[in-house]
Amino acid sequence: MTVSWLIPVGLTAMELFLLRYLVYGLQREEQKKEPVKRLLLCLFLLLSGLFLRTHRMAAKESGMGSYLNIFSMAAFYYVVLIWGLKINWRLSFYYLVIFDIPADVCDLTIFVVMLRNWGIDVSGNTEAGPALLYLLVSFVLRLAVLAGIRRFLNKDRSRRPDNLQLFLNGAAVLPFLYMRDLGFWLPLGNDEIGYASLLFLALTGGISLILVIGNEKIVNYHIQRSELLIMQHMMRRQHEQYETRKETVNLVNQKYHDMRHQLVAILGMEDVEAIHEYVASLRQEIKPYETFFRTGNQLMDIILSDKAEICRKKGICLIPAVDGQALKMLEAADLCTIFGNALDNAIESCEKEESGSRRILLKAGSVQGFLVIHVENPCKKKLYREEGRLLTTKPDAKNHGYGLQGIRQAVEKYQGAMDTETKNGHFVLTLLLALPEEMPS
Repeated sequence: MTVSWLIPVGLTAMELFLLRYLVYGLQREEQKKEPVKRLLLCLFLLLSGLFLRTHRMAAKESGMGSYLNIFSMAAFYYVVLIWGLKINWRLSFYYLVIFDIPADVCDLTIFVVMLRNWGIDVSGNTEAGPALLYLLVSFVLRLAVLAGIRRFLNKDRSRRPDNLQLFLNGAAVLPFLYMRDLGFWLPLGNDEIGYASLLFLALTGGISLILVIGNEKIVNYHIQRSELLIMQHMMRRQHEQYETRKETVNLVNQKYHDMRHQLVAILGMEDVEAIHEYVASLRQEIKPYETFFRTGNQLMDIILSDKAEICRKKGICLIPAVDGQALKMLEAADLCTIFGNALDNAIESCEKEESGSRRILLKAGSVQGFLVIHVENPCKKKLYREEGRLLTTKPDAKNHGYGLQGIRQAVEKYQGAMDTETKNGHFVLTLLLALPEEMPS
């Protein structure tokens, strides 16, 4: 029994799944909303792709397919990347190239092998058994190839390749496109395409992939190097700011200490109302300069005092429970990076919440031989992950998102682990670092 609809339906559904797999892998979104709308979108894309594929199979001018039909399907999957998978138009072109080349090579290889070895032509009406075999082998082979390719891809879906990258990616595909429709250029039938032609096509496609991915790798290397320099500059500047504030706090504390003795002397004088009013005003003036926190780590005291003052102005409740002795394992720059960035991110998130729910919980101390740092703050906004890492939600992603990167880099310096999660409307940052053996837990 022939089933003419099985192959176009199977290929279209398979390619939609594999295209999403190439971009997102097998991970699921943290929050799935509007399931009906998502289902309707998937159904619409499936039917649209099925219509194009059916038209393509009916309009083939040769065993390898015409360029017009190839580009029509490519345009469809380009729209899927932009509209369905929410990828910017520049990066979508890159994913389209990475997806189409191995897909065509795998399908053509299976097509020719089945035709030459078993005499099965799956380009038209085909028996159910051979059709299912073709779809199964195609799916397994393409999934294996894409899984290997994903290991070399840059997983940052927010990047936007520049015009030069787009040109180089397009130029790298031209040799493959020429070989892809060899049957369109030469008077060859389906059964005349030899294995040597397939091998040459696979080599051409492989070279095109290497050029495209290699170009991305080189660009990504320079981007990461630039980001590293930016983070190092931010860490150095942040540390310098806290060192400057440390000197200021020490000076203020000394002044406060001296003035406290002066106030005691004044209070011992005659009970003159004017003196008491003067003392009360002095106490009010020096109150903001008093060091509020005594954790056992002077630099941590400064960071907490600085952030607590910011929280006070913004109506945020900061609740710290910090063992400063456990933080001695951290270098000053790393301590500033971890707690400075963590509290800055928490403060920024709290500003977007209602005033009554603005609260930051900070815990840091030793637990069974580990330094555990826990930062929790309300966060109602939907967050996105990439390979287990959170992506910045700011529109200008290129110039943001360095806070968590800096924290992760500092933690990895001590062979520690960093985890982020959202639960019950709260964002939780947890850091785990092994304490040196000589430090008490």
